[in-house]
Amino acid sequence: MKARWSKTRKRWQVNVSAHGKRKSFYSSIPGRKGEQEVCKIAKAWQNNSQQVVCRTVNEAFERWLLNLKARTSISNWRPIESKFRYYVLPRIGSKRLECLLDQDIQDILDSAHSEPVNQATRKLSRKTLSNLKSEILRFIKYCRKNSWTAYRPDPTEIDLPSTARSKSKKAGNPNKNGWNKIHIQTLLTVDTTEYRGERVFECLIYAYRFQLLTGLRPGEILGLEWSDIDWKENTLYINRAINIVGEVTDCKNENAIRAIPLSTLAKKTLLEQQKLCGTGASVFGIKSEKLYYDRLKRYGKANHIPNITPYGLRHAFVSINKMLPAGVVKSILGHSKKTDTFEIYSHPISDDGVNIGKMLDEINDQLLSDI
Repeated sequence: MKARWSKTRKRWQVNVSAHGKRKSFYSSIPGRKGEQEVCKIAKAWQNNSQQVVCRTVNEAFERWLLNLKARTSISNWRPIESKFRYYVLPRIGSKRLECLLDQDIQDILDSAHSEPVNQATRKLSRKTLSNLKSEILRFIKYCRKNSWTAYRPDPTEIDLPSTARSKSKKAGNPNKNGWNKIHIQTLLTVDTTEYRGERVFECLIYAYRFQLLTGLRPGEILGLEWSDIDWKENTLYINRAINIVGEVTDCKNENAIRAIPLSTLAKKTLLEQQKLCGTGASVFGIKSEKLYYDRLKRYGKANHIPNITPYGLRHAFVSINKMLPAGVVKSILGHSKKTDTFEIYSHPISDDGVNIGKMLDEINDQLLSDI
């Protein structure tokens, strides 16, 4: 970059180009000072022009997706990509960022609920629509931080469709999936399944039972290690999970990192698993969530337990323990956003942890009393 002094116009001039654009800069300050100033201004413009500029939603989304892939796991960005390609980009992908309106987002949410994209998709539930809304707002914030748009949507003016309902919870609700006390008792007492027409021992039975007794997420069951268990204090520490693509993660969110008091039955289940498989790193040694799902489904079919899924066991835990205080159940599940549950239970000798364990024992004893 070289500036030239014009004797006739008495000014410095420098010509620069970037991405097919050409621009000239001037300074009327004579001498070395003026030359340095005009070169500095021109270089700043050139560097700024070399930054990626996205004008349409499609262009900006591809940049945002690359950013998500660099910062998050595949289990995080893949669902976002899917929802955008099905519900967002077909409607506003070609639209210029500076032309976006709150009504565009509203139209996306309304159509996602009322008009399935194709036979492979379905109307989105209220929770999924809420997540989609949040992801669109995050996307627009990313665009605004890159100075691609000044649009600032008003979340209070963008409503979820009034007819959108939460998904029906199948597991643990006897009115919707046919589960009752007999089915839960079967899971806690029958350790066989059917394989190729024969009755055989189910090697993952203690994983099913432990999930039912603790409410762990499927990924947390897969990621559980023997070092996470404090036998002396009867406490289980949740520090990791394995997602659906086999990645080891630091749990779903901060609230998922927690300590859970173990009931007597849950501890007994772990001891049975230890007798079965020893004390390697992994407690249950399950290779993938799909394998876990398939084996559990086969077990349910063999023992006449309807609609049984890994998340169904988590929901069933809530149904079994619905008499516990809501705050206790939320802390065990890792749902509460207002309470640092790991801090509360990091001292398992406290009365709270002991009392919760006793309450779980009482519920489990009553559950098995009719067997």
